[in-house]
Parts: sequence; structure tokens; C-alpha cells
Amino acid sequence: MLVVDDDRMQLRALERILRDQHEVDLTVADNAIDAMIAVGAHKPDLVIMDILMPGLDGIEACRRVKANPETRDIQIVLASAMMTPELERAARDRK
Repeated sequence: MLVVDDDRMQLRALERILRDQHEVDLTVADNAIDAMIAVGAHKPDLVIMDILMPGLDGIEACRRVKANPETRDIQIVLASAMMTPELERAARDRK
């Protein structure tokens, strides 16, 4: 599993919960570029990615992962604490 969030406090909290309570093989990244590198290197089964990040956002990173035949089957959950109907629509239309 890969968790991506530019909020380092949020990222550490999720990492602690997932590692301590669920014993998953976990990789974390604090930006979308590093996340895409991790996807290519580790091919996780699941990516949980923040939508709103500086530079490359989660929606565009998702589009790029899904466009690659080697990674398109990876499940991606896009999330945001600031979710709006427009962001949700953009996330659903990410292909």
C-alpha cells in the first residue's frame, strides 16, 4: 500500500495507524512525483492519495498512473479534507 499526502502530520498519523493496527506493507510519499516513482518501483495493490497537493496534484498523478499499461490496474483512492462537488467530479472523471 502507498499513502500520499503533503500534510506530514496527516501522513504520519495514517502511517502509524496502518502499520500498528493493520500490519500492512506500507510506503509513504509526501508529494505526487515521489508517489509515481514509488508506484513504478513497488507496484502497490492500493494507493490512497490526497487530491490537493502543490505542483502535481493527486488527480493528475492518478491519470498518469492509469495511463501506463504497467500500473493501470492499481487501485487508487483519491481523498481530500477539502472535498467539493467539483473535486469529486474531477476525481471520478480522472481517466
